[in-house]
Amino acid sequence: MIEAWRNLWRRKLRTLLTVLGIVVGTLALTVMGAMSEKINLLVSGALKYYGTRVIVDPKANIPGQLVGPPLSVDLAETVKAVPGVAQAFPTVYLVYQEGEEDLPSASLGFPPLVVGVDARRFEYEGDQYPVVLASGRFFRPDERGLAVIGVDLARFKKIGIGGNLRVRGRDFRVSGIIERTLTVRDNVAFVPLADAQELLAMLLPPPFNSNPHGLASQIEVYPADLRQSDVVAAAINERVPGVRALPPNEIKRQFRQSLAVFNAIVIGSAAIAVVVGGLSILNTMAMAVSERTREIGIKKAVGAGDGDILREFLREAAMMGLLGGLIGLGGGALLAFLINSITVSSGVVIFAVTTRLSVAVVIFATVLGTGAGLFPALAAARRNPVQALRAQ
Repeated sequence: MIEAWRNLWRRKLRTLLTVLGIVVGTLALTVMGAMSEKINLLVSGALKYYGTRVIVDPKANIPGQLVGPPLSVDLAETVKAVPGVAQAFPTVYLVYQEGEEDLPSASLGFPPLVVGVDARRFEYEGDQYPVVLASGRFFRPDERGLAVIGVDLARFKKIGIGGNLRVRGRDFRVSGIIERTLTVRDNVAFVPLADAQELLAMLLPPPFNSNPHGLASQIEVYPADLRQSDVVAAAINERVPGVRALPPNEIKRQFRQSLAVFNAIVIGSAAIAVVVGGLSILNTMAMAVSERTREIGIKKAVGAGDGDILREFLREAAMMGLLGGLIGLGGGALLAFLINSITVSSGVVIFAVTTRLSVAVVIFATVLGTGAGLFPALAAARRNPVQALRAQ
């Protein structure tokens, strides 16, 4: 390794420029990969959540739409009567806004949400993905004006237990803070269903808002046997008019399909930059072989084999890839941290530099460097020692 390092520094400027090419590529790969990792974590949390229940939406609603045609809370009782249903809770979803006239800001992540829930859902033992508190307590069925919030939302609003969270002109006292999950729940405020229904009614035109406490965005259904969720969803669609029941498998399929496309675009774009850096290693190693032809001949003349020459040049290429990968990873992680520090003030965390990503970036850069140096190394190893000694 020491000899390989010395060989690299024979042409300091050329080596630095080559490593810089790898740095730029791995920096882009780290930043884009960190964005992909954050989205993967969010989707992973969504899959855990939706993988434990059947979601009942209005039939006219667009899948994933937060505010659309409302459901009647009375449908929850109708759904409970469907064979195979253990429990059903009406839920209200709203995008978080502090004032009534505020517009939610666009973001690359999931925006903060306000979720109105029946307090009994927190204690329902059939929930396989329950809400877990880091501190405080849940609100009770008879309580109003309280909120249980995620850690990112608490940090964004700089509030703790007992503080006030203002939602669309109303104040909610924080009674609990949710344990960090690295998912959408970190940016959610759970409030009593009745409060959320009144907030939802403010957004709806007549006659939808005439009975606020009869409104719901969707109904979350817990099957008695999760393995029969497809059958339960089909039964709900057949027996309850005007709704669309989505089983966990269908929701997972939609999420994974969208995620696969996103990951391919993000990682593919960043990988192109790294490959360009790999071509610079190929060029550098080809020039090194050309410049050291006579040296190769001397080494072979004194007993060095083809394998010795091959390993020597491969070590140099691998070291450039490794060095560029480590520096690029550090730069990308720092850039992601700085951007997160800025966007967290808007309640959004865009990047997640995970251990998996860090290891993958360094290994990819090292393997790419080694692969780029393979052809020049083979050419060097196959040089005829007599012809190499005659080279000028």
